[in-house]
Order: sequence, then structure tokens, then C-alpha cells
Amino acid sequence: MCKIADCIIAVILIAAGYKDWKTKQISLRMLLLLGIAVVILRIAVVEDTIVSTLGGVLIGILLLGISKITGESIGYGDSWLIILLGIYLGGKILLVVVLGACVYAGLFSLLLCLKKGWNRKYTIPFVPFLAVAYLGVVFL
Repeated sequence: MCKIADCIIAVILIAAGYKDWKTKQISLRMLLLLGIAVVILRIAVVEDTIVSTLGGVLIGILLLGISKITGESIGYGDSWLIILLGIYLGGKILLVVVLGACVYAGLFSLLLCLKKGWNRKYTIPFVPFLAVAYLGVVFL
């Protein structure tokens, strides 16, 4: 059973994913909107422990570190979005969402390499895959 809170986050993620797909950027406005929604929903709705929330935030911080080390192979915007999702979802569910997004992005990349002959230097936006994985985890 989906909750209204899950739908709010889904709509924001889908909008961010669309923008990321078109521009390969995540707007600061979208991150602020998600941040406000996450904080309000975390306080009002989420019945999870602070430890779980910290686990979700730590996953995002780890990805932020990977972004810095790899020269933004994973963008900073993606990492900040994952931190915000971690506040809402907690560590365990966020881990499933991020791993699912990685699988979807990997399969998509493999198809592009096979079909269009692209190489690994071509970049794809990550947020659309996060949105799909979120929808799959939360609504299925």
C-alpha cells in the first residue's frame, strides 16, 4: 500500500530524473524541494529510527566521497540526492534502491554499448534510474 508521502517523493524524483535526462544536471531548486519534502515527511510521517536515517545519510556521504575521488564519475548532485533519500528511506531501503539503480544503469549502458557501439567514456544520467528503482522498491 503506497502512502501519500511516497507519492510526493516519487513525483519529485521523476521530475528530477526527467531534468537530469535532458540536461545531465540536477537543479538546485529540485534538491531544495526534495530536501524540504524529506525533512517535513521525516518529522511527520516516518516511523523509523535515527540510526536507520544515519545509515542512509552515510551511504550518501560515501558516494559524495567517491564523487570527489573519481572527479565526479558519480555527480555531486546525485550524491546529495541520495543523501536526501537516505534521510527519508533509511539505510536498508536506500541501499536496495541504489543497488537497483546501479543494475538498471548498468544494463542500459550495456545495451547502448552493444547497440550503438558507445564506449565507457559516454556518460548517462543516474537520477532516472534512481527514480525507477525507487518506484520498484516502494510501490511493488
